[in-house]
Amino acid sequence: MMKNPNSAAVALPAYQDYTIRAKVSELILAASSARTGITEKFQTDPSSSATMGTGMTINVAGKISGATVGAAGTIEVTGAATSTSTGAAITLTVLPTSINTANGTMSWSCAGTPSKYMPAAARLGEATVGMLHPATRTFGLVFSIDVQGAVIGAPLSFGQSLLLVWPQFTGLIAGAIVLFAVSYMAFQRQEVRA
Repeated sequence: MMKNPNSAAVALPAYQDYTIRAKVSELILAASSARTGITEKFQTDPSSSATMGTGMTINVAGKISGATVGAAGTIEVTGAATSTSTGAAITLTVLPTSINTANGTMSWSCAGTPSKYMPAAARLGEATVGMLHPATRTFGLVFSIDVQGAVIGAPLSFGQSLLLVWPQFTGLIAGAIVLFAVSYMAFQRQEVRA
């Protein structure tokens, strides 16, 4: 059987792009930690939106080759073309948008270059909002029935959170029990034959 020599020419660059995108996710995590600090500072004192990034720093380690946090909250994290960093020159920018000093709320946007290395969260607006603003409950159109009884900006209680994850939790436990039983029976059959 003869292999197609062009398959390596296609697969290798695609794999290299994939590994760079995986490394870029560390840049997103670093920016997210600074975003959390800025958001907390803004919610504590909404009148200080011009200086909400003051004093925030990002540790330059791992895949991160540089990071700055502006006084107004603009976060920029970079990766270098070296193999110990992201493997390509990457710039990720996270900045506060829709700042409302009256009620202490803000949204965040994310952009990066080159865009082909950005995770889907930085390429897709809704995913970025969901990741950077955890209080987001829905994307797209919101109908009155969707917000009926909801307290905007309030997190779910422990009991409500448990109700949401209960089906997944019980499914994982049941799956583990079934897999254990099957593997135990297979093991016992091998023991009997030996």
